[in-house]
Amino acid sequence: MAISREGCIRRAGGVLVAALALALAIAAAPARAAQDGPGLFQARCIACHGPEPACAKLGRLDRGGWDWTVNEMHRGGARLDVDEKRALVDWLAALAPGSPPVCPQPEAAPPVQARDGQTLVMTRCTGCHDTVRICRGLRARGKDAWDTTVTRMMLRGAQVDPQDKALIVDYLFTLPAGAKPVCP
Repeated sequence: MAISREGCIRRAGGVLVAALALALAIAAAPARAAQDGPGLFQARCIACHGPEPACAKLGRLDRGGWDWTVNEMHRGGARLDVDEKRALVDWLAALAPGSPPVCPQPEAAPPVQARDGQTLVMTRCTGCHDTVRICRGLRARGKDAWDTTVTRMMLRGAQVDPQDKALIVDYLFTLPAGAKPVCP
């Protein structure tokens, strides 16, 4: 079956359009990463552990190191889709040491002033984890286990002071299984 000249031109035109679209998407990726990086960092990184851990790594990690770091955060509960992970990694890898907004500035936002366990759990814990993950531990963990878990989160950068830690641990330990608002 012979293909007409018109059919060849039409196919070539379609291939050319597809190639052009792909080239534009590839060229736009760094711009998207630069645009999305700061917002993702604010919403997904600082919400869980503050900027200090990332600031310490600027200039020390290449793209592969940031990719590994962001994937570890994702495995630990950070909510990022594939495109968001890529954008965040590209943006972090392009920053110089000490770059804002990654590195803390003197006018850092004040911490949440909540002084009750429920508010602390729903603001501090759910910044990194969904409530289903927390709910699974209700009544399955003793007070010491909750203390260990919250301490581990603090070591990973959770913005919780010692007084708030005690309130969080007591609140989670005393909640019955399936309790709202922790359990959906």
